[in-house]
Amino acid sequence: MIIEHTINEIGKYTFIPGTVGGLGFLQILCLYGTLKTLPEFGENPAISVFFILCCINLTMSTLLNNTLASKVYVNSCELLKSWKNQCSVSDKLYSRELKGFPPTKITFAERFMDKSTPLVFQDFIIGQSISLLLLR
Repeated sequence: MIIEHTINEIGKYTFIPGTVGGLGFLQILCLYGTLKTLPEFGENPAISVFFILCCINLTMSTLLNNTLASKVYVNSCELLKSWKNQCSVSDKLYSRELKGFPPTKITFAERFMDKSTPLVFQDFIIGQSISLLLLR
């Protein structure tokens, strides 16, 4: 509980939203740049290759950061479940203590990262990139 509180207070309003928002914003711009410059620079593909490499790098960084943050919650739920299964019926004090343990969560703003959060972020980023292309 103390570790979770410390981790979440350090990055709740600054680091985690900054990396999630910053990486997402850069990924949207790189996807847009890749799709816009690919047909225009047929003779000199260096700029398109730069945008493609940046897009791949940002996608992997976003997925890695969000997946690792969501794995904290998933692994903590599995650990608590296994502890509850190992607890005998006669040991009521131990089972009551386990009921009081919430799973560890990495939070940003007022939300926390669960299993589907990385996919939701990627869906949002792709949707925003398509919206930028349609506006043009």
